[in-house]
Amino acid sequence: MLETIGHFIRGKVPNLCFAFFGQGVIQGWISHIMNLMGESGSFTLPEALTAIDYGSFFVYLAFLFVARKTTPLFVRNGPLIFGVALMVAGNVLIVFGLFFSEVLPEVTMAGLLASGVGSALVYLYWWEIYGALNPVEVALYYSGSCLLGNVIVFLLAGYSLEYMIGAALVLPFIGLGLFVRSRKALREEKRDPVIVHGAASFPWKPMLFLGFYGFAFGYGMKMISVANIPMLRFAVVIPAMVVLCSVLFSRGRFDFVFVYQFILPAAIVGLLVFPLFPGIDPAVATLCVRASYISVYVYVAIMLANLSRRYRMSAVWLFSMMGLVHIVSVLAGRAAVSLLASPIVPIVFIACVVIMTFMLVTESKLSSDWGIALTGKGSELGEQAKRELAVQALAKKHGLTTREQEIVLMIGEGKMPRVIGRELHIAPGTVKAHVQHIYKKLGIHSKAELTELLSGIAS
Repeated sequence: MLETIGHFIRGKVPNLCFAFFGQGVIQGWISHIMNLMGESGSFTLPEALTAIDYGSFFVYLAFLFVARKTTPLFVRNGPLIFGVALMVAGNVLIVFGLFFSEVLPEVTMAGLLASGVGSALVYLYWWEIYGALNPVEVALYYSGSCLLGNVIVFLLAGYSLEYMIGAALVLPFIGLGLFVRSRKALREEKRDPVIVHGAASFPWKPMLFLGFYGFAFGYGMKMISVANIPMLRFAVVIPAMVVLCSVLFSRGRFDFVFVYQFILPAAIVGLLVFPLFPGIDPAVATLCVRASYISVYVYVAIMLANLSRRYRMSAVWLFSMMGLVHIVSVLAGRAAVSLLASPIVPIVFIACVVIMTFMLVTESKLSSDWGIALTGKGSELGEQAKRELAVQALAKKHGLTTREQEIVLMIGEGKMPRVIGRELHIAPGTVKAHVQHIYKKLGIHSKAELTELLSGIAS
C-alpha cells in the first residue's frame, strides 16, 4: 500500500525526495513523548510541554547570539549528534521517571528538559534545510511533515507501554537518517545554504506577528483545554492536508496566493470561534484553535524560509528568533488568564487577532518583504535583491503569476530549464510551457532578451 501511495505521489511531483518529510518524525516524537507522560501522574501534559519549551528556549536563545559564528550548521555534525543523543537520554530519563514518579519526579523533569534541548537542536538543522528550498518545496515538505508527525502518533497510540517506549527510542535515529539523506540530496543539487551576515535589517514585522498570534493561541488553549482526543489529531491537520494536496494536484500551478486566501482566514476564524460562541463544545473549540495553529505555522514556515532564501539570512538565526518569540508569547497568553482581570484579557485577545489580521492584509504576497530592508552589506545579496526587485517590477507591469515570477528569477540566476523543473518539481514540458507564456506576456522571444530586460531594470 505504501509503495502504491509513493508511486502515486511521485507521479504528481517529479523529483520528490521523501527524506525532506523527516521533520515530521521529530514532531511525532515530541507528541509521542507526551502520550508516554500520560502514563505518569507526576506532571500534567501542559506542565510537561512547558518543561520541553524551557529546554528549547535556552537553545534558541544561545543560537540567536552565536548563529553568526556557528552557521551554516549544515556542515557541522557535532551539534546534530549531540541533539539526537540528548533526545535519547531524555527519553531514557522520562521512562525511568514513569516507574519512580512519586520518588524521583526530578528525573522526569530532567528528561523533559533534555528532550527540549535535543529536539530544538535537531529542529534548527531542519529549518536550515528548508531555508535552502524554494517556497513550493517548503509548502510541500513542511505541510507533509505536520501530517506525518500526527500519523506517527496516531499509529503508536494504544499499544503496550513497552512498545511505546521502544518506538520513542527508535524515532530519533530515524529522524537522523532522514536528515542525512536530505542533506545529501541538497549537496547533490549544489544547494547548500548560503549566508551573508548583516546584509538585511532585523525582521521585526514577522516576529511581531508571531508574538501577537502566540499570545492569542496560548490564551485560547488555556481557556478551552480539554483531554487529548486521538481523532482530533487528524482533524487539526486538515489545513496541512489542504496545502499538501494543493501542491500534489496542482500539476505545477501551485500559487502561494492560495495559502493566503484560504489557510490564513481559516486560522483567524479558528481563534475567534470560542469568544464569539461561548457555549460551543470545548472539543470543537479545541479543534478550531489547534487547526488555527497548524495553519499559521505552515504559513510562517513558508514565509520565513523564503525570506532566508531571498535575503541570504541565516535560517538558524531566523527560526531561533521564531522559537523564542513563540515560547514567550504562548506562556504569556497562558499566564494572562490568571494574572489579568477577567474583563481585560478578552479585550487583549481580540486586539491581538485584529492586529494580526491587519498585518496579513498588508503583507499578502509571497514577494512581500515583511519590513526587511537591505543594509548595503554583501555584494552577493545586492545582486540577488536587484533581481528580485526587477522580477517584481515585471510582475506588476505584465501580470506575472507567482509561479512565473519564480521561473523568471531562476532564469535570471542562469539556471537551465532542467534545473528549474527539478527544483520546482514540475515536468520539463511544464517548464517550457511556462517559459513560452512568460515570453508572450513580456513581448520577447528568447532567454537572452529576458536576461537583458532584467539587467536593464536592475540597473
